[in-house]
Amino acid sequence: VDLMNQDPARPVIICEYSHSMGNSLGNFQDYWDAYDKYPRLQGGFTWDWVDQALRHAGPDGTEVWEYVNSSDGANVNDGLVNADRTPQPELNEARKVLQPVKIDDIDLARGRLQIRNAYDFVDLSHLALSWRLMADGMEVQSGVYAEPLDVPPRMDREIFLPLDITRIPAGQEGFLDVSLALREDQPWASRGHEVAFAQFLVRERGDASGTAT
Repeated sequence: VDLMNQDPARPVIICEYSHSMGNSLGNFQDYWDAYDKYPRLQGGFTWDWVDQALRHAGPDGTEVWEYVNSSDGANVNDGLVNADRTPQPELNEARKVLQPVKIDDIDLARGRLQIRNAYDFVDLSHLALSWRLMADGMEVQSGVYAEPLDVPPRMDREIFLPLDITRIPAGQEGFLDVSLALREDQPWASRGHEVAFAQFLVRERGDASGTAT
């Protein structure tokens, strides 16, 4: 496929673009880096969304999900969720890569981040941003971004968080956790449901300099 051809009349949609058998989904971010770069790439169909299985009663009367493949016995347990819709670990990777808001580090030492709206039609005013500064897994500072996140679709904005990285004791590992969650109930999720998140290394363990990494 000539991805440099920007003719919007010839979109590219990939079938089985991310095989998810077992605990896989490797290189999923690489696909979406390409989707962000080339407008012709429209997305794809993950193979599979759900495990292929038949539900029936077992010998003792309990519910059993039977994974059957009449060919080579493979390629049935390859969903992002189990047949009963229980999430599998690789769904976390898909969720992270596909999140509609991108959060990038501009200058962590000064609390500067970039928020990029990947939605096509809505701004980010329906989301609330909160953050936590962590030292060896313990919260040492936290806050809520007070200004409205009315970032227009496909646009970005720099924001400032009042981080005090001196609260991370010398020699301890420091991370900044950022979360964007629904302000109000939606038909598909309740208020407080996390829509996007990011984690940034602020200081490596053993670094006593107090500067962001």
